[in-house]
This record gives sequence, structure tokens and C-alpha cells, in this order.
Amino acid sequence: MAMPQDLVGRYIEYKIDMGGGGGTTDYGQVLTTEIDRASVVIYNTGLVQIGAPWVFYYLKYVPGAVTVAPLQGRPVMTGPLSGCYIFRYSQNGSKLAHVGTAHTPTDPGTLAAKTAWGGVMADRAVNNVTGSSPFHCFTTVDFGNAMIKGGQPPIIVGYYTDAASYAMLLSKVPTANLPHSYKGRALLRVSSVKQMTMQSWATIRQGPKFVGTAPPLPSRVGRAPPVPSRVGRRRAPH
Repeated sequence: MAMPQDLVGRYIEYKIDMGGGGGTTDYGQVLTTEIDRASVVIYNTGLVQIGAPWVFYYLKYVPGAVTVAPLQGRPVMTGPLSGCYIFRYSQNGSKLAHVGTAHTPTDPGTLAAKTAWGGVMADRAVNNVTGSSPFHCFTTVDFGNAMIKGGQPPIIVGYYTDAASYAMLLSKVPTANLPHSYKGRALLRVSSVKQMTMQSWATIRQGPKFVGTAPPLPSRVGRAPPVPSRVGRRRAPH
């Protein structure tokens, strides 16, 4: 089965980590340990398991911080997303970063996340930077079509392979809609998948979200030192 396009209309059993539970502790940090290994069961419309498990890394959202995962062989899902940008880049290998901005431009979390991303961009080893916001791939019609009666608003996630980038809408299936044997299980319907065109950092940094965040590539004269990464620690579950 091709991933993830062929999943549209099917169901997966996976509980999305919604993030946001760390307070201000991680503000301004670049975090390399906010990654879960996922092996997800896929069901057809009759809720019969099909195919092999869907295997990927899940990169968590941490407000006020930048979370980073390797993008080398195993795909990466990241979310939930309501306007954050996701960046692909090279730095001693291919990487994916979720810049954990908040809901307003002046929120301390937004400013802290942009500062952390500026530190990443100040590293001379960083190149081939492209990004996008999966949130902007979907219309109000898409959201309406993704709603399940009695359910919650759909969740936006990004999904990245070595070769392509996708935006996905995942709809939580209400417990009342599930057969008795599935009660209490975290089932999501894959409602929409759209392949994204990534923009260059030179373009994104001129827009309102990141203007003034960091110098354009490859000019790095007088750069600030990179924000230190916090490695080898665990966060309390949300």
C-alpha cells in the first residue's frame, strides 16, 4: 500500500499526542528527544485489519520550542498543527523540525520558538532548508467534509518521507459510532491527504511569520551561536 495517499477513507488506530503540556520550561530550546516510534494498525471501512502496520516516527509539538527528528529512511508524522511551520533541512544528515509557535505573533511562545529556530539557522552546517504550514493546505470545505457526526474537529498533521511532504486531516471517530468490540479504542479516519510544495527559507523568511528571524542562506556573517539542544531527557506524558 502506498503511504499515505491510499489511506484516504480508511481508519487507523493511533492516539495523537496533542502536546502543549510542558508550560514554559522548554521555551527557546531545540529538542531532539520528542520522538515516538509508531506502529499503527490500518482498518478498511468495515473495520477489518488490512496489510502490515504503518510504521513512522511521531514528532511532538512543544510550544515555544523547536522539536527535531531525523528524516532518513523512516517517515515522520508531526502535529497537531494550527499554523506552525515544518521545515526540512540538512545538518549532518536530513532532518525535520516543527517550530512550535503559538496562536498569536506576539505570544511569548511564538517569540521563543522563532528565537530557537533562528539559532538553528545560524549554524553554518545547516543548508537545503525548505518549509510549509500544512494548515494552509485545507479549506473550510475540507474541514466540513472531514467532520464525523457527533465528533470533534479534525486534526491536521504533516507526514514526510525522504522524497515528499504531505498534509493530512485525521478525524476522531466518536465512541458512540464504534461497534461494541471497539469501544474505548483510539480510531481515526484518514479524511484527506494532500501533497505539499515546500517553499525555500529565503521565501518564507520574507513573510509575516518569520520576517527578521535569521539571515538568509547562505550568508551567515556575524551569526549568533546556535541555541543548545537538550538531549537525552524524557518528558512527562501529557
